Amino acid sequence: MPIIPECTMSMNTWSAPLTALTFAVLDFETTGLHPERGDQICEIGLVKLHVGEKRIVHELSELVNPQRSIPHSAYQVHGITDDMVRDKPTLDKILPKLLTRLSGSVVAVYNAPFEFSFLYRALRKAGLPHLRGLGIDVLELARQMRCSDYGYKLETVARALQIPPIQTHRALADAELTARILYVLIQQLLNRQLNTLMHLYRRFGERVVFNLSSPPPRT
Repeated sequence: MPIIPECTMSMNTWSAPLTALTFAVLDFETTGLHPERGDQICEIGLVKLHVGEKRIVHELSELVNPQRSIPHSAYQVHGITDDMVRDKPTLDKILPKLLTRLSGSVVAVYNAPFEFSFLYRALRKAGLPHLRGLGIDVLELARQMRCSDYGYKLETVARALQIPPIQTHRALADAELTARILYVLIQQLLNRQLNTLMHLYRRFGERVVFNLSSPPPRT
């Protein structure tokens, strides 16, 4: 059994029923796949999933000036153009607001190594601290639960779980779809008597539930 990692959030977060938690579900659109090569965030989407209330609330939707051109290959994915972001705020201006909105919630993303590689590079560049608390990787949770026979792209998993389709590949829409997937997976977890984050950590390990100070690395 893995040792529970130290975390600044109270032990109540580990042991609270999943239905009592609020998840801040975050998604980025980017100029490419490699922040270490200069790719940047060009859109942020954030929703809050209130599990017990069966409610998803839109919190933040911001286009970001990435201070570089958006390649055609990235445009083909998300449809964001240089003209759309030219007069938008740069990421360092948005990060403080984002951190405030994330505070106090369990942060959920789809593909934690990818999302956090962009976020933490941006935080370091802006001289801001890493997040504190707990995170959950919805992609890795879906894999561990073997909920799809046809791969684990966001839309594929949603279809496997019979979640109605919505427009994807924009940050807010992807965050909302991730939240819907997480909600359905939580219902399945409850049916398996996996009722807390501690249960998930002990069953699936730190690639699913992790301390935000050390999210899973890209491999």
